[in-house]
Amino acid sequence: MKTGLFTKILLICLMLFPLSSFSQKIKSDRGEKDRDVREYINRQQKEIITEKDFKENYIVTNTTALLKQLDLGTLPVIIPAEYLKTPPRNIPVKQLLQERFFLLDSVENISRDTISPPGTKSMRLSELEDRLEIANLQLLIYKRYSQCNQQIMNQPVEFYDGTRGASKELVQERMKQIGQLQWLPKFPGFHPVIDSEGNVKGQRWGSGCMITKDLYLTAGHCVNNDQPTWKMPKKKNELLPPQELCKLMTVQFNYEYDKNFPLNNGGIGKLRADTCNYPVLELVDYGLIISPDFDYAILRLGKGADSSWPGEKFGIIPICDSNELKKNDHICIIQHPKGMAKVVGGGLVYNMNAKMLYYKDIDTDNGSSGAPVISCTSQKLVGLHFYGDCTGELGANKALRLDAIRRILKYVK
Repeated sequence: MKTGLFTKILLICLMLFPLSSFSQKIKSDRGEKDRDVREYINRQQKEIITEKDFKENYIVTNTTALLKQLDLGTLPVIIPAEYLKTPPRNIPVKQLLQERFFLLDSVENISRDTISPPGTKSMRLSELEDRLEIANLQLLIYKRYSQCNQQIMNQPVEFYDGTRGASKELVQERMKQIGQLQWLPKFPGFHPVIDSEGNVKGQRWGSGCMITKDLYLTAGHCVNNDQPTWKMPKKKNELLPPQELCKLMTVQFNYEYDKNFPLNNGGIGKLRADTCNYPVLELVDYGLIISPDFDYAILRLGKGADSSWPGEKFGIIPICDSNELKKNDHICIIQHPKGMAKVVGGGLVYNMNAKMLYYKDIDTDNGSSGAPVISCTSQKLVGLHFYGDCTGELGANKALRLDAIRRILKYVK
């Protein structure tokens, strides 16, 4: 469909479906002073802003800019729940992300429109931007309240000081076996006209670990084509199944800060120069076809550039025995949140049932999915982190218990 025709159809749809319910700006009812987003973020980096302080001094109106800053990895901000009619745990996040994606496209298309009268164009743009602002603020509130233990920061693995419950020796040993799942920078075999590469090329995507010399365990949704905030690869206008998507990925090891160079004041260091990648050859097992709770995938990796198997070069994490873990046991998670260099967080098992582990005092984020949950006692793999949401069930992040999916054991014997 040509762009001009699409724009006309979009404008007709917007004319038929008014957005009046979304046209009200989010404003303070008490007349507090609006402050620049940059000033707010700068202050947030220097000190913790309490919810009371936020209510009394800050009204964030440019939520798009603030959301962008959060996505770049700055500290979470405090957004009072009074700016949302429904509780944070009831926010329809998936629908909001899809709506935000549609609205961004709509604003871009209407901005390019040269057909409609200027007054009509200006009115529609204003309505769309108001609606986008509301969706952004709802997502910010969800992000604020869905993060666990946000004030206790994870530590880069090479600089771990032993204060998160796990010993330095455990982290130094287990960090080797964790690799970052990434999209390839180029997708082979894609036709430039009839296929679409989407916008995921080169993205740092998830976390995972080696369980045999060539098998890598990660979260099932990392190889799923249902990703609302991304344009996923298509062939002949059809989304690729997990079995094909995973072949467009690679796993990188040693994506960490170099211990020989100190971290700067922002906790950022110099990356190691010895990162190495291993191709994904096939999807061996995919738990989501069994149950929505079994959010895991096992990928077979090929040899690296030095002809090594990743599990032989970096080692494997042994899987725990049945019923090994109990409440209040110390655990740690070695992960790549937001695609960043490898970090470690530690805490206690808050709760557990036959399938899941719950933990409140270890923070995770996008990119942490698939990270191993490791017992600080046995140093074995006890869980697979796949869900971060401190507003949901039990108000905690959660992992799939490894002893709940015994079928995995057939691959490691």
